[in-house]
Amino acid sequence: MYTSILALTLGETMKKITNKLIKSHNPCEDRLDNFNKHYPKYSDTLSNFFKLDKITYNDKMWVIKHAVGKTIDIKILQQWSIDCAEFIVDNYNDAYPNDNTLNNCIKMSKKYLLGECSLDKLKKAKLATYSIIHSINSIAHPAIYSIADAAHSIVYSDMNSAIRSALYAIDSAECLDQENINLSLLIALL
Repeated sequence: MYTSILALTLGETMKKITNKLIKSHNPCEDRLDNFNKHYPKYSDTLSNFFKLDKITYNDKMWVIKHAVGKTIDIKILQQWSIDCAEFIVDNYNDAYPNDNTLNNCIKMSKKYLLGECSLDKLKKAKLATYSIIHSINSIAHPAIYSIADAAHSIVYSDMNSAIRSALYAIDSAECLDQENINLSLLIALL
């Protein structure tokens, strides 16, 4: 159905996710207690961590942001955020079929990652995407934010924007399984 435009791997740079690693980043006590209760001696890859069923999607995003984010190549997170945003863009397209702003932003983001578009063109597409947020009052806002944050993550090499993009994709999704889809997209890139 969809093939990522980048073929990126982490190789040996990926840390094992362990109870100690998570604790070292000072999570909320109740979330750490939940993890330790269900997985008291956990030590495995990030990909397998994503498959744990007793850890919330938000907790998994927290681990990316705080515990392993700096060990993941930013290009992987940027591509992931575009993948997540592209998956839900039709929510906006269905509401505004004559507006190609979001599709153009995704297109420019992908082209920039491939070296086929200037940073200036990507910034213009990102700004156009942000500008429509204020001109409409709609349930399509999460899709807009997802795409705008994906582009922002590329323009500024910002891990937090990539993660926000994936979170907004969940808010926009009409598919109940969007969390698993987003995690599968990231696992495929890892």
